[in-house]
Amino acid sequence: TNTYKKFVADAFGCDYSYGLFLPNGGDRLIVTESAIDAMSVMNLLEIGGTDHKAYDYLALSGCGKTEVIETHLRNHYYRIVDLCLDNDEAGRKAAKALSVRIKEISKAAVYTELPGNEKDYNDVLKQVKSANITKAKELQPEL
Repeated sequence: TNTYKKFVADAFGCDYSYGLFLPNGGDRLIVTESAIDAMSVMNLLEIGGTDHKAYDYLALSGCGKTEVIETHLRNHYYRIVDLCLDNDEAGRKAAKALSVRIKEISKAAVYTELPGNEKDYNDVLKQVKSANITKAKELQPEL
C-alpha cells in the first residue's frame, strides 16, 4: 500500500540454495535479479519473435545470492549462462563476481546482458509497450 517508499525484505528462514527456478529443459540459463525481471525477459523474447521456452530461468531475489546459481549449475548442464541483471552499480558488480564464480564451477560460457540505458528488463518492457512494438527486436536481450 506504500506508494512513495520502496520496501524490500527477505522472510525469516529463506532458502537461498534454490531460488525461483523456471525449467524448460534448455541448455541456456537466463539469470535475473527478480521474478518480474525474468517474466519481462520472457515477454521481450516473445515480442521479438523468439520462443521464451527455449531457455531456463533463475531469479536470484537480489544480486548477491550466489548459492542459488551454484545449486543449479551442479544439477543441470548449461552451455550458456546469460546474466540479465540490473544496469546499476550493484547489478554490474554482481555480474562480474557471478561470472568469475560460474567459470570456476562450470564449463558454460557466461554473457552479461545489461538492459541498455534502462535500469532493468521490466523498464525495457515498459518502454517497448509504450513505444512502437516493432522496435522490440532491437531492444530485446541479445540471446
